[in-house]
Formats: sequence, C-alpha cells, structure tokens
Amino acid sequence: MNDVIYIEFTSDKLAEQALRAAGFSVGTQQRGAPRGILHGNYLISKWRNLDRQHREMLHGEMNRPGPVGTQTTVTLISGRVPTAAITALKEQAA
Repeated sequence: MNDVIYIEFTSDKLAEQALRAAGFSVGTQQRGAPRGILHGNYLISKWRNLDRQHREMLHGEMNRPGPVGTQTTVTLISGRVPTAAITALKEQAA
C-alpha cells in the first residue's frame, strides 16, 4: 500500500538540503508551484513543464504554500521511496 507521508521544514533551503542529504533530487523552482522529488540522481523540470504522466512518476513533491518564511511541506509516497531514505529525511526534519 502507498501511504502519503508529510514532513514539515521551517524553510525551503532546509528542506532541500535534507532531501539532497537523504539521496533525493529536487525539481527546479517555479513561483507558486510545487517542486518534484525523485529518489536518486535526476534532473527534474519545473512543474509547468511536467505533464501528467511525469508528475505521477514522481516520488513526491516539495511545496511552500505562502511567502518566504512559510513552513515548507515535503510530501512523499511511501511505496515509491526506500524506507531508509524516509527515515533519514524525518531525522533531519526533527
């Protein structure tokens, strides 16, 4: 079963650093849109350049729903990501 996991960070920068340290690639920034996440070494386009099929292949997304300083949420699909990577990311968020 694929559970959705939400991990909160105090900023985009901290979330991105934690994701990269846990072995994830993070998509290119686009104002007002989420950033795609894949476990492994990938180059991920801006959200607007990802079609529906590519968005569905992502392991998760990173989203900041407000201005700079707003908490950043990382959303992951557990069945698509190694458990060790999720654990490492949660430890860095704590």
